[in-house]
Amino acid sequence: MENEFLHKVNLDSLQKETGLSLQGIADLAEVSVQTVYRWAWDKARQGNRPSYNAFVRLFEKGASVKSLFGVERKEQSVPAEVAGNPEFLAGVEHALSDMKARGIIREEVEQAIAEMKAKGQL
Repeated sequence: MENEFLHKVNLDSLQKETGLSLQGIADLAEVSVQTVYRWAWDKARQGNRPSYNAFVRLFEKGASVKSLFGVERKEQSVPAEVAGNPEFLAGVEHALSDMKARGIIREEVEQAIAEMKAKGQL
């Protein structure tokens, strides 16, 4: 399946959430203002999307999933009876190990996983 742009970045919301001007967003993302404008364009107009690092910086500055991806972030948790199940935990551990081996998990995620393990949350 071709990677389609399913949502344009909502620049108005992004500015309100981060408190930055378009130039400030561009500086934070290390791109030009014209590139920021293209985040709000569709594929037919040669739109593009922020890089991974730009997404991280924008999230750290207060951007929402809604403004960047057009969907509401849903909190999900595992019921206590499932979370404490050794088979479930082994499955999660296996999936995380597989993702790490494939290079999917970045250093920041690995650190978060280690912290969760230390707190007994995983």
